[in-house]
Amino acid sequence: MGLSAIFSLPFSFRHQLFVIVTMVIVGVTLITSVTSAWFASERLRTLQVNEGLQITDSLARQSVLAILYNSASNVEEAVTATLSFSAISHVGIFDREHQPILERSINQALQPVSEAGFTWPMSEASLVREGDDDWHFVAPVFLDSRSQDEEPVFLKDAGGRELLGHVHVQMSKELMHTVQWGIFRNSILIALLFIFLSLFLLHGVLLRLLKPLNKLADLMKRTETNHAVEYASTEGPSEVVEIAQVYNRMMEALEERDRLLREHNERLEHLVEKRTEDLVEARDLALASSRHKSEFLANMTHELRTPLQSVIGYTDFAMETLLDEGMDECVPDLEKVLNNAHKLLKLINEVLDFSKIEAGRMQLFLEPVAVPGIVQQALDSVMPVLKLNGNRLETQLPQQMKTVMLDGGKLQQILVNLLANAAKFTQNGLVTLVVSHNKGRLIFQVLDTGIGMEPEQIGSIFDPFIQADGSFTRKFQGSGLGLAISQRFCQLMNGDISVKSTPGKGSCFTVSLPELEAKAQPSSSFQP
Repeated sequence: MGLSAIFSLPFSFRHQLFVIVTMVIVGVTLITSVTSAWFASERLRTLQVNEGLQITDSLARQSVLAILYNSASNVEEAVTATLSFSAISHVGIFDREHQPILERSINQALQPVSEAGFTWPMSEASLVREGDDDWHFVAPVFLDSRSQDEEPVFLKDAGGRELLGHVHVQMSKELMHTVQWGIFRNSILIALLFIFLSLFLLHGVLLRLLKPLNKLADLMKRTETNHAVEYASTEGPSEVVEIAQVYNRMMEALEERDRLLREHNERLEHLVEKRTEDLVEARDLALASSRHKSEFLANMTHELRTPLQSVIGYTDFAMETLLDEGMDECVPDLEKVLNNAHKLLKLINEVLDFSKIEAGRMQLFLEPVAVPGIVQQALDSVMPVLKLNGNRLETQLPQQMKTVMLDGGKLQQILVNLLANAAKFTQNGLVTLVVSHNKGRLIFQVLDTGIGMEPEQIGSIFDPFIQADGSFTRKFQGSGLGLAISQRFCQLMNGDISVKSTPGKGSCFTVSLPELEAKAQPSSSFQP
C-alpha cells in the first residue's frame, strides 16, 4: 500500500495536500528539535561556567599560604585536587606582580600561561577569556587581617583586605562539545522518528479519506463517459458520506431533468414534424400560386397590349381626321386620352416584363450595338419629362466608342428608367448622363440634383413594387418596378447597378456592363 493512494490522485491536489502537510510537520519538528537542542546546550554551558567559577573560587581560598610564603608546596594538594576534575586542563598560581608561583597542566606540552591578554579581576572569580576549545577563569586571592584565627579567607568585597595574587584555571570544552553533539544527534533522531510516525498517521488518515473519494471520482468519470446514471455508496467517513449523498441527490435531479427533456424533445419533434409538413404544403401552394400568377401575367401580352394599342391607334387616327376637317376643339381631349393610354401601356409593359423575369421566360437578344444611338433614343424618350419639370440635360460620351455585343433594347430600357426617375424627382435642376470605360466594362452614370434619399430608403429601392415614398398621398406616381427591372436586366447581362444619394442634394445611379467587342456574326438570342 504505502503512499500509493496519495499519488493516484490528480497531481495538483496530491502536491498541495501531501507536500504542504509534510513540510509543515518536518518544519515544526526540526525547529522544535533544534530549539530544544540549543536551549539544552546553553544550559549545559551555563552549568559548566558555574562549575569553573566554583573550582576557581575554591582554589583561590586554598592558595593564600602558598602566595603569602611564596611556597608551591603549600598548594600542591589543592592543585592536584583541582586537576582531578575531568574538564580542568591547566592550573596556575600567580603573585601580586603576576609572576607564576606554580603552573601545572594535564598535557605537559602545554605552554605556561602568562598574564598577557588577561583581565585580572579585583573582586571575585570571573571568566576572563573564552575560546573555541576552552575557558579561562581567574580569581583574586585576599588576606583578611581582621580574622580572629588569622586564617586567610577569599572575599568578594576587596575593601579593607590585602590582595596577595591570583589563581588561573583553564577548563576544556571537549566534554561540553561531546554532550552538545549528543543532544543535537538525539534531538534529530527523535525528530525523524516523530516525522516518520506523523507521516504514517497522515497516510492512514489520507487513505481513509482518499479511498472513498477515489471511488467517487471513478464513478463520476464513468458517469461522464457512459452518460449513464450511477449512484455512489454512502459508506465511509462522515465527510465523504455527505459528499456522496449530495452527489446522489444531484444524480436524481439530473435523471429527472433528462426524463423531462426526453419527453419535451419528443413533443417538440412531433410538433416540428407537423409544422414542417404544414410549411412544405404551404410553400408548395405558394410556389404553385406564384408560378401560375407569373405564367398568367406573362401570357397576357396579347390580351392586354393588343386592345390598348388599338385604342392608341384609333385615337391617333381620330385626331388626324379632326385636324383635317378643322374640328380642333376636340383634339385636346383626345390628346389626354392618348397620353393616359401611353402611361397605361408603360405600366402594363413593366408588369409583364417583371412577370417574365420571375417566370424565367425573359430572353436576351445579343447583337452589335452602337452605344451613342441607344443613348440618343433613351434621351428622346425622356425629353418630355425633363422639359415638364424644367430640368436641363447634359451628356458626356467618349469621342470614339466601339460597337459592342449587348441587348440594345434592355440597355435602352435601363437608361430610360434611370433618366425618367432622375427627371421625375428633380425640379428645375440638372440631369447628367456620363458614359465611360473602366477595365473592360461600360459605365453609365445618371446624376441629378433632385431630392435625394435617406440611407434607409436606399436599401429597398431595388425591391419590386417599392418606392422611396410608399404612402398613398405620395407626390410622385409610378408602379415601383422600374429600378427592380433595371437591376434584373443588369444581372442578366452579367452587370450590376449601384446608387449613392444625399438627401436634398441628389442621387447618382451607376450601371456597369461587360464591354464585349462585336464581331461579324448574326444576332443571337438566349434565355438565361
